[in-house]
Amino acid sequence: MAKHFLIAGRWRVEPDLNRLVGPDGEVRLEARVMRALEFLARHAGQTVQRDQLLDAVWGARHVNEESLTSVVSRLRRALGDDPRRPRIILTVPKRGYRLIGSVDWQPLPSDSESSPAGLRVGWAFAVALIVSLGVVLSFRWSGRPSRPANAAALEPLPLTSAPGVEFDPAFSPNGERLAFVWGGPDDSDLDIWIRALDASTPRRLTSRIGFDGSPSWRPDGGAVAFMHSNNGECGVFLVEIDSADERRIAGCRSHSESSVDWSPRGDVIAFADSPALGEPFRIFLVGTSGGGLAELLTSPPEATFGDLDPAFSPDGSQIAFVRGVNPSLVPPYVSPVHGDIFVVALEGGEPRRLTFDNEEIPGLDWSLDGHRIVFASTRESGRYALWEVDIAGGPPSRILALDGILRNPTPYPEGLAFERVRGVFDLWSLELDDPSAKPVPLLRSTRSESAPAFSPDGRRLAFVSDRSGQPEIWVAAADGSHPVQMTRLELPSTHRPSWSPDGRWVAFEARLDGRTSLWRVEASGGAPERLVGAPESETWHAVVPRFSTEGSRLYFGSDRSGSWQVWSLDLADASLEQVTREGGFAAVEEAAGGDLYYVRLDRPGIWQRSEATGNEVPVDTVLKSSDWASWAADGPAFIRLRRTGWTSGVLERFLEGAAEASSLVELESDHNLILGGVALSPDGSTLVWSQRSRLDFDILTAPGFR
Repeated sequence: MAKHFLIAGRWRVEPDLNRLVGPDGEVRLEARVMRALEFLARHAGQTVQRDQLLDAVWGARHVNEESLTSVVSRLRRALGDDPRRPRIILTVPKRGYRLIGSVDWQPLPSDSESSPAGLRVGWAFAVALIVSLGVVLSFRWSGRPSRPANAAALEPLPLTSAPGVEFDPAFSPNGERLAFVWGGPDDSDLDIWIRALDASTPRRLTSRIGFDGSPSWRPDGGAVAFMHSNNGECGVFLVEIDSADERRIAGCRSHSESSVDWSPRGDVIAFADSPALGEPFRIFLVGTSGGGLAELLTSPPEATFGDLDPAFSPDGSQIAFVRGVNPSLVPPYVSPVHGDIFVVALEGGEPRRLTFDNEEIPGLDWSLDGHRIVFASTRESGRYALWEVDIAGGPPSRILALDGILRNPTPYPEGLAFERVRGVFDLWSLELDDPSAKPVPLLRSTRSESAPAFSPDGRRLAFVSDRSGQPEIWVAAADGSHPVQMTRLELPSTHRPSWSPDGRWVAFEARLDGRTSLWRVEASGGAPERLVGAPESETWHAVVPRFSTEGSRLYFGSDRSGSWQVWSLDLADASLEQVTREGGFAAVEEAAGGDLYYVRLDRPGIWQRSEATGNEVPVDTVLKSSDWASWAADGPAFIRLRRTGWTSGVLERFLEGAAEASSLVELESDHNLILGGVALSPDGSTLVWSQRSRLDFDILTAPGFR
């Protein structure tokens, strides 16, 4: 009979099922994470060398040691073990790991002994719990259904199927109507629409010019609260369902991450707002009668993104929210909602933390019984999935995972609704020497290709592709042929390749455990090596590496000083130096020891730092800060994106100080025009860019979720 074992008298480990069962339910592990746990358990009390564990987990397959670090981190997370105060897995510096928790090997229970659907634990496990915890077990949780067992049978189905972008699902209190955001049949302004679940045609509820989002129903189902913004103006509004009459009840200063939720008692609305540019978001409360000042509920630490996505508990006594740990000015791909879930009483007080992941959380809500928080997260291998965590504490359990970005889960009487976003980027090229040339596809697949970078000789192109399942660095011939995968890190994000001047190295960024760091890999192949990044106790990022012209340094963006600045890494002695003082991000060096050109996240345009004077001044104000990846240096000139509309723009060349720019190519998109990088060949003859070609925003439902 197969063996299972108990860890620290608390977790039953079932290797054949890749499952942990504990006092808060079960947790599914990836096969490689389970292999690591089983190997450590078989050598409990001994130091296992890193290369031993690498062999045990991956066998003959060659992987980087950072992949092992990621596996151990996910294992600790599943076991609720803090690496700073370990109770189960100890890191032995420069050697490996040691399992220090007790291990009790036992045969796997027979069917008659095992718990149906995970509702009960085995007798030996219960006895071990009593001994280890020194308490008499109560079965207060035994009446709750085991979520993973139920979740395994969930089959997601489309809840909406209209063309265009659909998101922000919100169900009426009786679960019979759905409010959501949609651009309408003509894909124009994003407004609030409602639809009865047994009807096929939605009805437009709001029609203001601008963006309406985050709908939340009044408890009697007669009105919807929402956030509205247009040209920098922002407000919390109420709209009556029958008459469509609107009124404003509160103002807000920022809409980028704002969201609203109506209390079950009907008298208060919670929303997230940032009091001023650069300050953390906070949760505010405002009465639904309007006219009063919003009351501050939370006070997050300074130099963080702050508190987002407030959600009232079903009884109205508590509010769950996401506390983002990243600094408030962040690049689009370092999500501002990397953080954890907290719960605070409605009357205020110190928030209580429920998760300890520092991962992306794009939306949360309460279960209908008020016992759990349902949320979307990248907490497992960087892949988007839906999870839940008991409000009493304990490790989260996975509900389901699908391809794409999963967001904004919301339970309703018949199941669980959520958003799925799927975008595809393609590489395009244009021959600049031929005036009659048209843009042509360079690299296209069913997955995304982005962040192109020419080799110094112009014969090869590095880029990012997720065609292997995870984003990795690839290299192809300059014409897009013969693509070869360069990295196999299997991390949540691997991005922004940059060639060394001699063509030997490709530097890039990669995210591990919520922190982005700099790496490099030999262009001829081999294992990537990590160059610089935050230690485990810190949360800063190092992003967008660019080699200096002579190759001895790497310029990169980092928030390690508390704001985004350009830094440099000396590749000889690994020393770091902050280069800009007033803000900076992606940078390129003009010539050896020359001026530095860069973009900022808090200001538009391309900027210059004079090597002679240290002055930091703009040389262009056209490039939007949100389009920071849509430019390239071209000798004394620059290529930049100039937007002509929400879905259109022009890539153009301009000289510093020139009054006009010359158009190179006009770009159009069915949705918001997004570029994933721009590259110019060393001889200036070929322009390559990554452009989003498809964006699917759909609302799905998982019937049967309870």
